[in-house]
Order: sequence, then C-alpha cells, then structure tokens
Amino acid sequence: MKAEDSIVDILSVYFLIAVVVGAMSITGVYLTQMVLPHKVPVMNFEACSKGGTISLYHTGGDTLNPKEINSDFYVNLLDKDHKIIKTIKLMPWNDENWGAGEIRNILTELHPTLDPSVKYVQVISKPPEGGENLIDWTQAESCPAYGMIPGPGCLARPLAEFKISVPDNEQPLKIQFTDKSQTDDPSYPITEREWDFGDGTHTSEQNPIHTYATAGSYTIRLKVANTCGSDEFSHLIQVGGCSSIVTAAMKSDPDPPISTTGNPFTISFTDENSSSSGSTIAQYEWDFGDGTTATGPGPHTRTYAYGTYYVQLVVTDECGNWATASKQVSVTSETDCSVSPHISAVPSSGKTPLQVSLYDNSSTSRGWINSWLWTFEDGTTSTQQGPFTREYTNPGPGDKTYTISLKVGNTCGATGNTTETITVLPPGHIIDATTDIGGIISPGGRVSIPHGEDQTFTITANDCYQNTDIRVDNTSIGPHGSYTFSAVDRDHTIHANFSRFSYTITPGASSGGRITPSSPVLVPCGENQSFTSTADACYAISHINIDGVLTGSQSSPNVTTFQNIHKDSNIYVTFEQITPTIAASAGSGGTINPSGNIPVNCGNNQSFNITANACYNISDIIIDGISTGAKVGPNTTTFQNVTTNHTIQARFQYISYLINATADVGGTISPSGIITVPCGGNQNVIVTANPCYRIKNVVIDGTSLGSQASPYTYLFANVQASHNISASFEHLGPYSINASAYYIMPGFIYGPAPAGSIFPTPACSNPCSVPCGNSLSYTMVQSFMVDKVTYDLAAIFIDGESSGIVNPYTFTNVQQNHTIVAYYAPNCYFVSGSVTNTTTGLPINHVKIELYDRQRTKLLWYAYSQSDGRYIIPVMLFNGDKYDMNIGNNTPVWKTMQSHLYYVGQDVGWVTDTWRDDIVMNPGGKCKTFLDWIGTR
Repeated sequence: MKAEDSIVDILSVYFLIAVVVGAMSITGVYLTQMVLPHKVPVMNFEACSKGGTISLYHTGGDTLNPKEINSDFYVNLLDKDHKIIKTIKLMPWNDENWGAGEIRNILTELHPTLDPSVKYVQVISKPPEGGENLIDWTQAESCPAYGMIPGPGCLARPLAEFKISVPDNEQPLKIQFTDKSQTDDPSYPITEREWDFGDGTHTSEQNPIHTYATAGSYTIRLKVANTCGSDEFSHLIQVGGCSSIVTAAMKSDPDPPISTTGNPFTISFTDENSSSSGSTIAQYEWDFGDGTTATGPGPHTRTYAYGTYYVQLVVTDECGNWATASKQVSVTSETDCSVSPHISAVPSSGKTPLQVSLYDNSSTSRGWINSWLWTFEDGTTSTQQGPFTREYTNPGPGDKTYTISLKVGNTCGATGNTTETITVLPPGHIIDATTDIGGIISPGGRVSIPHGEDQTFTITANDCYQNTDIRVDNTSIGPHGSYTFSAVDRDHTIHANFSRFSYTITPGASSGGRITPSSPVLVPCGENQSFTSTADACYAISHINIDGVLTGSQSSPNVTTFQNIHKDSNIYVTFEQITPTIAASAGSGGTINPSGNIPVNCGNNQSFNITANACYNISDIIIDGISTGAKVGPNTTTFQNVTTNHTIQARFQYISYLINATADVGGTISPSGIITVPCGGNQNVIVTANPCYRIKNVVIDGTSLGSQASPYTYLFANVQASHNISASFEHLGPYSINASAYYIMPGFIYGPAPAGSIFPTPACSNPCSVPCGNSLSYTMVQSFMVDKVTYDLAAIFIDGESSGIVNPYTFTNVQQNHTIVAYYAPNCYFVSGSVTNTTTGLPINHVKIELYDRQRTKLLWYAYSQSDGRYIIPVMLFNGDKYDMNIGNNTPVWKTMQSHLYYVGQDVGWVTDTWRDDIVMNPGGKCKTFLDWIGTR
C-alpha cells in the first residue's frame, strides 16, 4: 500500500469510528493507538498557507523529537476531497525539536497555476518498524490565522513564470523570453535566475533572446530564487516550422463564480477568445473540479454544492503548444457552518474531595466535530474528545473554583471556545452568612466550621442604614449587633436585614419667581437632591437662604444641590424686581447709538443704530456673546420685551477693493492680476506694448478707451469700488523700404543710376517688405560709368537725411517705413575733409557741413562727419563756379572754428570763421578739393 493511500484509509476509518462512537455515547477512544500500537505523540497544531509556504503552529501537547520518539515526522498536504497532494518530510530541524508555541515553515513546491489548493494538513509519524501514525490534522487557513506570528524564515518564496515571443518574423528560430516571475513581498526580491533553453544552453539574463540551431520542440525551464527559497517553471514550445504562443482565457456566468447562500449554485463556463499566435486552437479540455470533464469551447453548465472547486481549461493548438486558464468556484454561507461548544461537568459543585466527569456536548450545524483542545485547571491539555474524570479538592476556608476551557472545530472549518467552572466546597459544616444591601456580616459567605465548635457573626450597618432584623435558619430573631452559633453540629444560615434612613428638605420662594420642586421632598440618607430657582420676567434672584445661611444674589435659573444628605433642611429663595441694562459698545471704524450701559424699563423695547464710517463696513454684531455675522449698514438692531441684561457689540472692518488687471499677447500691464487697493486710495496701472506691437484697446469696467500710445498710464483715483482693466495689442508691420540710386551732373541735374547699383540682402522686390523687428541690408556699387564718365559713390540718404557713406548699410529692428537713396558724382566733383577737436586732436563725428551757392541763398548739399571725422560732399557746379561752405549750424554750437582749404598742389591757407568763401570749382585744373575743420564745442 502506498503511504498516501494508507493515510487516506486511516483518516476515513477515523471519521467513521468517531461518528459511531459519538452516537453510542462512548468516549475516550483514541483510534491510532488501537490500530497502530506504536507510541504516538499527543499534540495539536494549526496551519496557514501563503505564497507557496505552509506554516504549522504547535498549539499544545508533546514536543516532537525524532530521537526521543524514534520516529520520522511527515506532513501530508490534502485537497478538499481529502486526497493527498504531496508528502513532505519535516525532520531534522536545526534544534530537532518542535514544541508548543513554535512555528515550522515548509515549502509546498507547487506552482500556483498548477496547485489544486491545499485544504487540509496532516502530521504523521513513521516508526522504523513500519506503518504510519496520524498525530493530528487540521484545515489550512489563509495566513495570518489565530493571531499567528511569522516563524523561522520568510513566507515570500518566489513564483517562477515566463512568456515567449518571436521578435523577428524573418528569423523564426529567434525567440524572446520574458521573465514574469514575482514574489509576495517586494522586500525579498529575486536575486538569482537560471534559464535552460532545452538545447543544452543556459543563461542567467533576466529577459534573454535565444536563437535555436534547428526547428523542433524544446522544454524551457526557468528557475528563480531569493533569500526565502526557489521555484521552477517549465513549458514545452515548438520552434521553427510550427512556432506559436497559446493564450488561454475562460469566462463564467455569473462572474465571479462565488455564492454565499449555501444553496446549489449553477454556473456556465465558456472559452473567452483563447488564441494561438501562429496556429489555431484545435482542442479544448475542461476539468470542472467536481469530478466531471468536458471538451469543446462551451458553454458548459455545472451545478455545485457547498465547498470550493477549481475549474481548469487547457487549450492546445495544431502545433501542439498549450496554455491553461483557471477559476475558483466558492459556494459558502455565513450561517450554515457553525459550531456550538459546550462542556458538561457532572457534578459542577460539591464538598471536597469532588470527583467530576467532563463531557463534550458540543454541536455543529454542518459536518461533524473533528478537533478538540481541552485546557485543564493545571495548564495541561488534551486533544481527545473525552470524557475525562478529574478530582478537585479544597482545604478551606471558603469555596474554591476551577476553570476548564474547550476549543472545538468542525469539518467545514468553524471553531468555537467555551469554559466551565467547578466549585469545590471546604470540609466540615457550612454556615451561609448573607446580608441585604446596607450592611455587612463578618465573617461572610460560606463559612466552614469544624464540628462542635462555636462561631460568632458580627452585624454592622453601613452609613445611613440600621439593622432591622436577623434571620437564623430562616427564623426572625429581631435586630442584633452579633449572633453566636454554639457547638455547631450541622449546616446553618444567617441573614441580616437593613433599612435606610430618609430626611425631609422643605423648599419655599417669595413672589417674583418659583422653586422646583416646590413641596417638601423625602430624600434617602446619603443621596443628593437638587432644587431649581427661576426668576419671573423683570425679576432676579436676590438671595437664597439655606438653613439660615444666605448665599447672596444668583443668576437665574439657579440649581442648588444638597449632597450626601444626613439631616432635614430648608431652602428659601427671595426674588427682587430689576431694571435691566444693555451694554452697547462699538469698535473702531463706526458708531453705535446709544452707547454705554443703557437702562431699559422692564418689558420695553430698545433699538440701537449702527453706522460704519466711510471706507468701513459692519463686519459683525455680537449680541450676548453670540455672533450674528456681517450686516449691510446702516443697521438698526432692536431688543424686544427686555426683561434681562444684554450686551451688544458692533465691529467694523476696513474696506479694500480689487482691481483685476489683465493683458493679452503683445504687451504687459503693471501691476497685473488681482490688485488690492485700500478704500479711497489711488492706483496707477501702466500698459506697455512689446516691440512690434501697439496698444490696440484699453477697456476699463466695460468701457473701451480705444488705441493708446505706449506706454499708457491710467490712474484709478479715490477708489470706492472694485474695477477691471484689460489691454489688447496689435502686431505692427510689415514695413516697406524703398531703395533708389541717382548720378549727379553739373548743375545738380539727376539721372537714374544703372540697374543693380543698389541691391538688398537678402534679395527682395523693391520696395522690400520687412516684418517688424527684422533687419535688411543694402549694398551700393562703388562706381560705374555713364557716357564714358566715371561716377563714384558720393552720398547715402536714409529717410531723407544724409548719413555719410556707410556701405553696406543695414536697417536693424525695422519698426517703420524707410527710404534709402544712393547718389553718385563724377570722381573729381567732390570736396572732402575732416573735422578735428583742437584740444584733443581727436576726430569728431556727426558734425553737419553745408554747401551753399556763392550768394549763400541756396543750400545745395550737406553731409555729416563720420566716426573717423571724415566727410564728402559732391559739388556739381559748372567749371569755374564758386561756392561757400558752412559748419556753424550745429548743436551744440562751435566755440572756435578754423578751416583749412587746399587743392591738389595748392594750399589756400587757414581761415577763422564758420564760413569758407569763394571755393572754386575747377575740375580740370584743381580736381578734388580738400577742406578740413578744427574747433571745439
């Protein structure tokens, strides 16, 4: 016989005999000792499972020691039908002992996708002479259970899992392996992994890519480990000619398949789009966990009774690759699995020595009771059902009690605890001494008296009580302070009766109010009694007289309490008519009128006018200490039918207003956002357009102000309300730049320069369009020839103003329309020179030099000195004409000025003046004229 079959047979016989013995009321039978005569340890344990680990908690009984007991110990893991899933050897441990209160952990080594679920756990012993002995068994709960604490080691063993894919359809022998392993506790991460690709190669990479040499079937194994243990998962794959990855899925109706009614539960199961990546599903195999199977995609319908079932679907494609999907079916009930523990003690009380039989009379609503844990008064335990016979003693004096506890469990998992108390009376005769409330008898209770001796009992009344009677053996003998039983020869009883004193408190009250209660009150001694004094409207409590002692004025209503009453008393309340006052006050920021302590004729009305100052509002009105909240001012508050004192306080709050300042894209508003402005204050808001933008519109409190010059400042003066201001902007441009070029002939006659004399970079059609803020450069040719006359670049005018000769010239950050004109003149028709500071000798720029006719009536040309002090002016007069030049029209004005005129080969000399006269234009003999200027500003 296999070990697992023998354990199932033993367990089945155990159940059968337990039922029969229980029905015959025969107790104390221990089955395994009858079947297997080997000494079997007596112990009890509980079990729980988590993450592939079973934890066994030794709750009491013998210590398991293989050396002392001469046995090996094993654990059987059973499913819901009590079929053995696996047998695991427990010994040896490091200390080779497993005692009460200790935990031992074992690894099931069952992969979670294949584990049919461990429902029961057995501990068995195997002696060397053969056979198996069932020590104890229990259900495997979910951890933690029964307050179980973790035992040695950890419960976070890793669970191996992986998936495969083909990353490159052109290379079907190249397989991607992805590690999907996990642990129950992230504090115990996976630290080791080993892949076996089934072709003799291995790797420790987490997600390897492996290329097989040939197509075929390979069993892939992944082993992972952490500090808690290891796990291995394998899968057969088809590589090459028929490679595929199968995915299995099922659905149930209802979903989830859980019922808490305890009634038969009907469920429909259907394949849910199971698929194969490289093939088609060819076979569906169902195991419904109730012993039935089916094929095909479904639907398949099953009806389940009470219990837990595991439904599994295996799908296989035409390549032979497969995958599984599973669901757990639970049919449970909160009420159909319960146990009612009960101990019967026969007898439960008596004189010492007392022989007591203890019986288990527990009951169960389902299945049968299959576990017991007795804990006796001396700490010893037993896992037998019983009955047990035990002897209890009591040397006296007084009674002695013993407590026995029992924990029972049934086959459907319910447990329960109960206790029973055994009372043992002392030897000799018993005098039962008792009293009513109100006094004591000493000694009291069940008093043990040796035969023939005397016993005196003293009766003492408590405070507020008196002894009214003594009853001896239920016969009244009147009140006594003590009583003696002489030569006691039998049991007796003595009982003392007491009565409580009572006192009268007499109340009274004058006119103008009332006292409650108003009639004399009879109060038991030592108790308390309260009286409430309440003044009528327009009256107050003047004073209270208690047994001739005055308490002075009191607020109404007043509660006076007589405590621990030990005598008769009187209480009298006197009331007096009052004139109530209203105390009116105001904080800073406003007024209340009238103010101060205002007397009011009792029953009349009184009004108060509350007014906030400018820039304040009424933040609160507090009446008799209670806030009434903010009010709209001015406010009138009236006290109606004034019969008591009152208070009124007005509070004010300085007002601030908000200005919401916003601006859209293209500019700024400062300050921006929500601006807080004190009432009556001023606030400037400045609107500024960004470069290439203009202020399109400013809107204040919904009123449009239209376009404004930037920056624009708006003043909110004497602010008395909240405001809004918003600004919008408009993008400027593009702008045009018009370029032209001319050559000058004598008499200042102009002709258009040849095409290409001036050109923009980058190229554009004249006039050029330039976006706002952009730049554009123009380049002028230095000279050209017209009618065999060479013309040189003589001047550049920007927007109508001479700018000297800057070639090329660049318009930067264009924000308006521009013009550029280049002028050319014959190369001898020029006057040029420099402007120098006489003090420093340095060149001076931007000094204006003007060319006039001889009569100084007509300005013919002008130019500005450049950064190096140089200037050039075309002089397009006829040969032999004269002209004048001036440098005096400058700001600031020149203080000292000299000019030096010379031609090629002729020095005309120096002149001190801002004018230089009679300059001859003679390009034939005196080509190129030079006129230098020196001076200061």
